[in-house]
Amino acid sequence: MVVRAVLLGYRPLYLDQLLALHEGQASSGGGYNSFIAYHGLRNTLWMHIKLMPAGMLWRYGLVLLLAHVLMVGRHILAGRFSLMWRVYRDAFGQFPEFMAERKRFHPHVQSHSGALSRYITPRFYRKGYAGSVAQEHPIFKYFFSSSKQ
Repeated sequence: MVVRAVLLGYRPLYLDQLLALHEGQASSGGGYNSFIAYHGLRNTLWMHIKLMPAGMLWRYGLVLLLAHVLMVGRHILAGRFSLMWRVYRDAFGQFPEFMAERKRFHPHVQSHSGALSRYITPRFYRKGYAGSVAQEHPIFKYFFSSSKQ
């Protein structure tokens, strides 16, 4: 996990020549995979709870909240309410354990949170990603179509 490594004092290396695209969960055969979706979403929540410095939570909290709301909406509109229920139930089910881990990790977070802030990019997703996600559901097609009537 890169976040943990940065908070422990390691410095990631950026190579301009290297590009990796994770397109449609191709390593699992492509398309939607509920196992990968569950673990990816749950682990993202765990990372936020355990490792995100308080200052960054304050700074990016509204953006993170919006991202979660949109993600939940996307999955519910796709008929995956039970997935969202399990993700949040399981993520917050271990909240006390993660808060204890956060407390143990706190000295590292305090001393390296500035380094982590330098690696936050303003454009996490590729250009056009929101529109392509919106095309998955008819409600959003009107807002993202190029030929509005």
